[in-house]
Amino acid sequence: MYQDIKHFPNLTPLRFVAAFLVVLFHIEETRKMFHLPNLTDYSLFGHGQLAVTFFFVLSGFLITYLLLREKKQTSQINVRRFYLRRALRIWPLYYWMVFLGLVLIPAGVKLGRVPYDSPFKPGDVALYFMAFLPFVVNLQYGNHFLTPLWSVGIEEMFYLGWGPVVKFLRRWLPAIMLTTLATKVALVFVADRMSAGPQGVELLRMLQFEAMAVGGLGAYFVFHRRQPIEANWLFSRPVQVVIVTFLCARLLAHESFVAVWPWYATVLDNALWTPLVMMVAFAWLIVNVAANRMNFLRVDSRVLNYLGDISYGIYMYHALAISLVFVPFLKHYRAMSPWVTTLLLHTLVPGVTLAMAAASKRFFEDRFLRLKDRFAPAASVPMTPGTKHSPPLPTSRAA
Repeated sequence: MYQDIKHFPNLTPLRFVAAFLVVLFHIEETRKMFHLPNLTDYSLFGHGQLAVTFFFVLSGFLITYLLLREKKQTSQINVRRFYLRRALRIWPLYYWMVFLGLVLIPAGVKLGRVPYDSPFKPGDVALYFMAFLPFVVNLQYGNHFLTPLWSVGIEEMFYLGWGPVVKFLRRWLPAIMLTTLATKVALVFVADRMSAGPQGVELLRMLQFEAMAVGGLGAYFVFHRRQPIEANWLFSRPVQVVIVTFLCARLLAHESFVAVWPWYATVLDNALWTPLVMMVAFAWLIVNVAANRMNFLRVDSRVLNYLGDISYGIYMYHALAISLVFVPFLKHYRAMSPWVTTLLLHTLVPGVTLAMAAASKRFFEDRFLRLKDRFAPAASVPMTPGTKHSPPLPTSRAA
């Protein structure tokens, strides 16, 4: 029933929401890093890591579904073409950011005698970035304006292995995904019991293959579902109200709940259980808004779809925008009222980020995305008369 969907509605806008939460998080973390008044104690500004987890779950869902659909439509999965599509989607902007961060900006800083101290020398980290291992740089050197690239490296590792896995081990996909999830739980449990060092804990946090596995389980459920999604009680209106309310409360008032309710902190502020709870909630949200005809959370709109289209650029450019808007004027921000600083930064940083992302998408990324379409799977096999399927729309704009 859900094996020929070309587009999942409502997912593209959710990409923008997640990317924007990352922007808010890093604005306030930067203020905190420079010992300025900040809003890090307010829940809305503390969900950068959680937003990245949502991206991972969404990637697992979309990529798994696309591969399963390709197998059904063409009787095979062309791994080479899959890699080419992923490369044309991810690599151009990724390597442009690497070139910008390791070559152009250091040269500009040197020529302009800008008082900026990079935590690393470009030659010391170039191989890590070239090999899609930026998380190693983060572990060794801490935060820098190329910090967001770590999650792109993790996704590339996932793509590298997941195409062949779905092609050759499709029958065992649920077991593989559940094993991935169980393995991560075991590793986190052992790390907690053995009091692993901060780098070990941070590495486990970064390697979120289990988030992609949870998303993949959601895709497997949708793809093999023979009855309407809304017929399952988990996607009924009352359950939708409960889970969407929970997610909104988690987004807006998590810190307050932790301070007031010990039981809430035990369940939803725990290194072992909380990530799993949120991953499952995200997978439910993705399935619900994408395939449930009774879904009441409809965010499809022209503006939000456009912002979702450029969300990859928003995520990649926002740290650079913060550096341009904040670092050169640090003395001025110190002299300003905290509320004026807040208003300026939360206006200028998103504005500069959106301008960069929009220009990048139109004049740079789209050139490669047009090439990507040439490597799309073969057209769907004609359906037999009377076969029911979801209405054909373009597959997730960012996939």
